[in-house]
Amino acid sequence: WDDNDVPDIPRPQVAQDNPDFTFPLDLTLPPSAYTNAAVVNLFYWNNFMHDKLYELGFTEAAGNFQNSNFGRGGFGGDGVEADAQDGWALNDPFGHANNANFFTPDDGIPGRMQMYVFNGPFPNRDGDLDSEVMCHEYTHGLSNRLVGNGSLIYELQTAGMGEGWSDFYAMSLLSEASDDPTATYPTGGYATFMLDSMTENYYFGIRRFPYTTDMTKNPLTFKDIDPSQADPHIGTPTSPIYWYWTQIPEEVHFQGEVWCATLWECRANLVDTLGWAEGNQTMLQLVTDGMKLSPPNPTFLEARDAILQADLVNYGGANRGDLWRGFAKR
Repeated sequence: WDDNDVPDIPRPQVAQDNPDFTFPLDLTLPPSAYTNAAVVNLFYWNNFMHDKLYELGFTEAAGNFQNSNFGRGGFGGDGVEADAQDGWALNDPFGHANNANFFTPDDGIPGRMQMYVFNGPFPNRDGDLDSEVMCHEYTHGLSNRLVGNGSLIYELQTAGMGEGWSDFYAMSLLSEASDDPTATYPTGGYATFMLDSMTENYYFGIRRFPYTTDMTKNPLTFKDIDPSQADPHIGTPTSPIYWYWTQIPEEVHFQGEVWCATLWECRANLVDTLGWAEGNQTMLQLVTDGMKLSPPNPTFLEARDAILQADLVNYGGANRGDLWRGFAKR
């Protein structure tokens, strides 16, 4: 809470003979009343992301986040340092609440995830309870460490795709077999309730449009990352928290919406062809391997081509038609 990047004491503790980390969680109280539950949840989701991404090839040799690399390559000593209810938001007079971030240094240096409290409703909502936000932030570590062989991301289009990759992995990894791949999904829906008085949080989430294959609900296409071509999409419901968006279409989160919407189209096609389990996993694998095959700071088109190349390498191009239809639609 005091914003010194050192864990507050006492940290969550349990009896050695009863390792039950189920701490009280009363959502009628402010987040300060359930810090132990928030820390445990943040710990769980960081480990969830580590394990899921490991299965996709984000291993020690690929530069993942682990204290010990067990002699399997890469540099150790870089487990994620994740801060629940980070004090920067609580103590900063400029109000860095309603946010989250992930700092990615080179392999061997710990990444840092900072989760903040969202202060729209009363009581406030804690970002540490929104699994999509935590998964989104962890994916920044994945993309920074994999794209261009760990050269880290700094160009505008690539940084925009970084936001899109993060939304895509969060939604895909949290999806379930019963989910309709063509339906409408928000990202960060829990944390954004009453943000700037918004009540449509489970439709828009934290983005301008929900993610969907329905162009009447999410009309974004490639031109919308270009200030000279971006379409205001008059007539399509837009999130009330983004009334100013037409002035800055090149902003990284707005660019990321276009990239995630495109990947979501490709995924929907693969799920339709292969079924949820295989289609979802295949798309996640192709996007992950596409990062590895991309040049440093790729453009949208270079990242697209890297995914197509990954399909050629992994599956002999078996998914090329489904992928091309998804890319072409957006």
